Amino acid sequence: FARPLGIEADLIGPNETRALFPLLEFDGFKAALHTRLDGYTDPAQTTNLFAKAARAGGAEIYRHTRVGAIARTPGGEWRIATDKGAITVDIVVNAAGFWGPEISAMVGGYLPILAMEHEYLVTEAAPELAQFTRELPVFRDMNVPTYVRQERQGLLVACYESHPVFWGLDGIPRDFGQELFAPDIERAAPQLEMTSEMIPALKRLGVKAVVNGPTGRTADLKPCIGPAHNLPNYYAFCGAVGGFLQCGFGKYLAEWILEGESSIDLSPVDVRRFGDYATRDYAVAKVSVGHAYSNPVYYPHGEPSRGRPARAAPLYSTLKAKGAVFGVDNGWEVPNWFQDQAAGAPDDGTRFERQDWVARAAAEARAAREAAAILDLSSRGKFELDGEGAAGYLADICASALPEPGRAARALFLNTAGRIASVMTIERLGDERFYLTGEAASEQRDWDFLVRGKRANGAGAARVANATARDGILWLAGPKALDILAAVGLHADGEWRTGEVRAGALGYGQVRARRVDDVIAPAFEIVHAIETQLALHAALHAAGAAHGLADIGRRAYDALRIEAGIGRWGTDFAADRTPEEAGLASLLASGKSAPPVTAKSGTFAPKSGASSPKSGTLVRLAIAPNGAEIDPWGHEPVYAGERQVGVVTSGSFAPTLSGSIALAFLDGNEAGTGDLEVEILGVRRKARVVARA
Repeated sequence: FARPLGIEADLIGPNETRALFPLLEFDGFKAALHTRLDGYTDPAQTTNLFAKAARAGGAEIYRHTRVGAIARTPGGEWRIATDKGAITVDIVVNAAGFWGPEISAMVGGYLPILAMEHEYLVTEAAPELAQFTRELPVFRDMNVPTYVRQERQGLLVACYESHPVFWGLDGIPRDFGQELFAPDIERAAPQLEMTSEMIPALKRLGVKAVVNGPTGRTADLKPCIGPAHNLPNYYAFCGAVGGFLQCGFGKYLAEWILEGESSIDLSPVDVRRFGDYATRDYAVAKVSVGHAYSNPVYYPHGEPSRGRPARAAPLYSTLKAKGAVFGVDNGWEVPNWFQDQAAGAPDDGTRFERQDWVARAAAEARAAREAAAILDLSSRGKFELDGEGAAGYLADICASALPEPGRAARALFLNTAGRIASVMTIERLGDERFYLTGEAASEQRDWDFLVRGKRANGAGAARVANATARDGILWLAGPKALDILAAVGLHADGEWRTGEVRAGALGYGQVRARRVDDVIAPAFEIVHAIETQLALHAALHAAGAAHGLADIGRRAYDALRIEAGIGRWGTDFAADRTPEEAGLASLLASGKSAPPVTAKSGTFAPKSGASSPKSGTLVRLAIAPNGAEIDPWGHEPVYAGERQVGVVTSGSFAPTLSGSIALAFLDGNEAGTGDLEVEILGVRRKARVVARA
């Protein structure tokens, strides 16, 4: 994964590892990852240098100044009340670390960030270090987990214990500044013992100092960065652990503020990835699984075990009883696949090779292709836009042509750089009534896009409402899908064209069924009131029993999606790609290739010469089998000979091919390259471009 990011990293054997870190006396390892440019910096000196440069650039820095309140002024500015007077500003950035939730509360929000104790020790001088002509590299073993580095002539040792010790859950003490906590080395005793077995010099060295202080962790251990939901010109920058992250993200957040969007995709750390479900109790449950590095091994398709279920549709218990194994998407429980209940416990997923669930997901994909399948897509973000001026407003911010009443169409929304801010399905319910559906992971971001654009354009009486929790969506697809819809009274004689929407009573409620023909055809999305979902699901199964209707999960759907060459926003492309690069230029309306004026996060015009990512083309790759049943899952490098020419964005087993399938971005004009290879877990496998996505 390091190679596509331009990081120098090599797997080295035990002998070379010990040559680089001679204090290591341990035989129980096969290899180490050597990142040559890895290092550290003094945080105090670095911070002061940044402050000096900021002042030289015109910044004013107020130290020892307590913030008491933050409020919007009638003119749209922010007034910050401090113990040294009020300050009025255009933009606020909450970079308060583990104080972040308290700052957020001043404007009516909550950040799922917790303070926890983190401890390290510094040893006395080690005589062995005087023999070395260069400083030792930083040593990490995330199986312990531990890290050790040289601190002058001694060693600095930090271990991450199994159970975090939270602090300040009910609020950070008002008089707390830069104090430290009492040492508590005993709680990390097992990890320290393992570290000492690997580096026996630690057993001989006395402890000179123990440092125990608070550090902040977000609910998913990723930073919270970007524009806050529904708060104009208010940004978050919290939870970035490590100066290397803070410096890099600082650059991209500055782009976001000044240019309307960052030059790289920051959706994985966008603060708006969390909804209202992300409370303090949710954050505690998520982080209680261990410290930041207590689960060091990253397996393909891993799912979190804590903080669940945060959001669940009514079908959750029904599908679970049928053997559904669930994953999480923006807090929602989503069925991934259905296990064979007679086969016992499901695959725990802790291996890199093709996992047991692939056979089950492949069978689900076959059911969709050969008969009919149903999938709960209620986790998708759903929005209503209506009222006077709604059509004109949506036409202004959308880069695609609006559908006619009674029809639905996939549509593009662009940011100020002309890159993809969102992809949503627009269903037109009337002249001034619209229903928009987007990815679950981008619910808060899409909602913000619609609301911010309305505010910037003065869209009159037009109303934007979030209907995600109110409505459900069931996806019904396969060659028998039309027969099932006919059996329940939604389809009579006559053609049901792609994009056409039909309404009627089904089960115990009114529904709208729209033909989408996405990963296979025919395919339909049935929008319904969430409280009628159980009856609707039962009615469809009663009608579909004679047609082989099967419940399927997201893994089968994704395999079909990748086989069909359909990219997903936030996975295969995001705000760092243009419609042309993502293969979505056909969705652009005539004259809509220029960015809309309302898609910005803030109120500043983009600067000329704004940075842009490297151009590329999204393609579909068929990957030949090589005897090893290992599928790509994203971030693997793509090669043409010895040249790295791209990177995989998502991958899967291929339900209809004897091998694997992937979507990948290839640089420049490499889409026409014949012989390619994808490196999966260090092994290159032959690949060919099947078609542009």
